[in-house]
Amino acid sequence: MRAFAQSRGLWAKTDAIDAGVLREYGELLQLEPLAAPSPSPERLGALVQRREQLLGLLVMEQQRHAQSREAILRKLGTKLIKTVEKQIEQLDELIARQVAEDAELNTQNARLCEVRGVGSVTAAELPEMRRLNDQEISVLTGVAPYNKDSGRHRGRRMIRGGSRAGPTRRF
Repeated sequence: MRAFAQSRGLWAKTDAIDAGVLREYGELLQLEPLAAPSPSPERLGALVQRREQLLGLLVMEQQRHAQSREAILRKLGTKLIKTVEKQIEQLDELIARQVAEDAELNTQNARLCEVRGVGSVTAAELPEMRRLNDQEISVLTGVAPYNKDSGRHRGRRMIRGGSRAGPTRRF
């Protein structure tokens, strides 16, 4: 927004200027308001996010377990690892049930799972599929190639972008 304001010759920054710039930008783009998300994708996002958190915890505990030399600590670590793995399995079931209960999510999930390398959890991480086209989804997931061309120079194509923390952080 700052760059847009500066392109309009507005170098100062105040709340009044910002409000006017936002209004002008919105009018220029003719943006459509987004519908409020339904509870189903919201709940699904929370489940997927919790699963990611547990996966991170599992990796940390497995690393600690591998370095532990004390028998009691190894025993406690093994118990914790099994508990976390069980919770991840429970979350996988809850995610599958949540997707199955929502016809639109179920259709979306089935379509995404047709892509090689995409499973039900990855599909559940992309609630934006309802609103975005294929090109926008490729940008969101970080698989869109970008060119670096200027004049006659044809630069290397690179794949970059995507959500730094994963799509689930957008719920």
